[in-house]
Amino acid sequence: MEICGVLREERRAPGGWEVAVEEVRILSRPAQPLPITLGKRKLDVALDRELPLRPVALRHPLRRAVFDIQAGLTRAFREYLHGEGFTEIHTPKLVQAGAEGGSNLFRLDYFGHKGYLAQSPQTYKQTMVGVFERVYEVGPVFRAEKHATTRHLNEYTGLDLEMGYLRSFYDLMELETGFLRYAMALLRRDCARSLALLGVGLPEVEEIPCLTFQQAKELASRTYGYAIRDPYDLEPREEEAIGRYAKEKLGSDLVFITHYPAKKRPFYTMDDPEQPRYTCSFDLLFRGAGGDHRGTAHPRLRPAGGENGAHGAGYSGV
Repeated sequence: MEICGVLREERRAPGGWEVAVEEVRILSRPAQPLPITLGKRKLDVALDRELPLRPVALRHPLRRAVFDIQAGLTRAFREYLHGEGFTEIHTPKLVQAGAEGGSNLFRLDYFGHKGYLAQSPQTYKQTMVGVFERVYEVGPVFRAEKHATTRHLNEYTGLDLEMGYLRSFYDLMELETGFLRYAMALLRRDCARSLALLGVGLPEVEEIPCLTFQQAKELASRTYGYAIRDPYDLEPREEEAIGRYAKEKLGSDLVFITHYPAKKRPFYTMDDPEQPRYTCSFDLLFRGAGGDHRGTAHPRLRPAGGENGAHGAGYSGV
């Protein structure tokens, strides 16, 4: 329908405004009533019923809010990196081989040849650093993994960047902090209603505290009274404890963890010249989650040629 009238402020209305109707014109009539009710605050529909009705269910404000926030995050990523001198690239998603270890590939027939869905744009990003020096991509990533935990998704949208000529990996940490600060400000400004509908509380990202791998393990273990079982990696339980420590003791939802052991990351990270047992690498934990490519920022630093501290670095996250 088409409605004409006077727009006036009304705090009780969902959007804060209402129309005092003066004229209504019917444009079309439904063939039948909607199979689900969209006018209620919550969409009380079981998943097995909602999925076949997805085109209708996605019109509900709660479902739309997810896509609104996603659009805000990707827009922030593009805007911020453009301002930092990055060039957007678009890499192939049908590939002949995997770009990195640690994840399974979806196999497919490519005109009689064996092909795969790309599980990372890593190879292409590193190639393009030699062309533009700073590049990024927003695109789908595929992992042939079962949905065992919240860390595992078959398909997700990756926010990837690659850059050359860093003085140290702290430059990449500074870039990531800047992006998150920009993104949170944009979401608060442009997606406030969607955040409120979903009950999402955004973190404050003025400054992000930093702990070394060893410091984080020992502080969390001592504070919360548990034994360290794996000296070379962070278990999910430890990440939760470190996130709790960062919130309670450092006043932050986010914390950088640096200098992971070389024994755990022997290939794609550079050994620290001053402490060869550790690497020039880091993760960013958010509210006790990290160390994986899904749902958290997971930066990685690796040598890319050059001298006097000039290295290449890559970042992946959502």
